[in-house]
Amino acid sequence: LILLFLPLILSSKNYKFVSEDWYILNQPGMINAISEDKFNVFFATENGIYTYDKSENSFNYDYSFSIELEVNKISHFYFDNFRGYYWAVHSEGVSFKSSISSLWRQVSLFNSGIYSINQIDDIGASFNYFWIKSGSSLYPFSPFSGLAVDQNLAIDEVDLIDWGYSKNSSL
Repeated sequence: LILLFLPLILSSKNYKFVSEDWYILNQPGMINAISEDKFNVFFATENGIYTYDKSENSFNYDYSFSIELEVNKISHFYFDNFRGYYWAVHSEGVSFKSSISSLWRQVSLFNSGIYSINQIDDIGASFNYFWIKSGSSLYPFSPFSGLAVDQNLAIDEVDLIDWGYSKNSSL
């Protein structure tokens, strides 16, 4: 009798597993930064990036952002409306990516005057530059190469900087 029902029981279970079907929602920890694009509000936490989808009114762990970035301890997160780029300051440095890309690139702090990510108080953007604020100093970077730019070339855009929102912001 058991042998008769065993095939029926085994065939009724779903043994297919696709990694995109499930995700583990871990504890977000402290929210360190909030940013927004046209469709989502992003919450950068100690344990990854969470999103609030404005159209669906849903709050989710952003698996793709968190996996692609490969680090969790995010202190600043900023959406650059001028270029459609995302910027993140995290335990391993400063990274950026286009909204249509999955590849995160590194910002080079070499020759910038910034020697540690712990010196970063805020991040933002103007029409031509990505900016890092450290104390009372502002440091411009090329938003396309991630390399430091001569401050004298960018001085005209200082008053046009759109700053991010993080718990470490001095603004």
